[in-house]
Amino acid sequence: MVVTFMKEERLKMKIIELSGLPGCGKSTIVGEVNERFQFKLLTVQNLENDRKNFLNNRYLQFLIDLFYFRNLKINLLIILYTFSYKVNRERISWISNFITYNAKLLEKMNKKRDTYLILDQGIIVLLTAVPHENLIKKNLVFKSLIKALKQKYKDIMFINCQLEKQAVTQRIRMRNQKGHRFDRLSDEMLEKMLDIKTHNLEIVQKYFQENLDVLTIDMSLGKEVNVEKILKFII
Repeated sequence: MVVTFMKEERLKMKIIELSGLPGCGKSTIVGEVNERFQFKLLTVQNLENDRKNFLNNRYLQFLIDLFYFRNLKINLLIILYTFSYKVNRERISWISNFITYNAKLLEKMNKKRDTYLILDQGIIVLLTAVPHENLIKKNLVFKSLIKALKQKYKDIMFINCQLEKQAVTQRIRMRNQKGHRFDRLSDEMLEKMLDIKTHNLEIVQKYFQENLDVLTIDMSLGKEVNVEKILKFII
């Protein structure tokens, strides 16, 4: 496939976010797409590569991210959204992850040298991670957060990665030796967890992706087929 691009300075940065169940192959397909471009126009998931924390202190950097005036509204909604569920250590860590991610993404968007940013774990993954084992609450805070995020990232493009639950379960079990976070769950518990995640994913996609560009790919197909679909979608 031959790809022709305009001059880099005339290009507007595109954000492409993949979403899907854990284990469906999001990271693998991002790697394949990234390899096709050989890192010339794509930046993958790790947003920390070219970010230095203030005074080399991640706690000070988090405070800066938290009170940054351009993100104050979203940060407050993130906190309220998280606290609408039972508060525990894991959810508190998700507040930090979400706020830091939002700040990193804004920084990346302001760098003209980056043309395409493709993410295997983005806003949708973070939104569905907070409820975790609970069904998502479609309350005022949730809808307000979705609205605020859509206003900030109004040009984002989405790729929904679909794979049957049985195939996802098999892939997760194949990764046992890598210490995957679902390894300790029984088959029954894992199935229940995937049902909840599927439900939450569909809810977030419905609200967040409305009127935005969306591509749905079948992850049971070969990687080459899906890579070609993604390239045609984003270029």
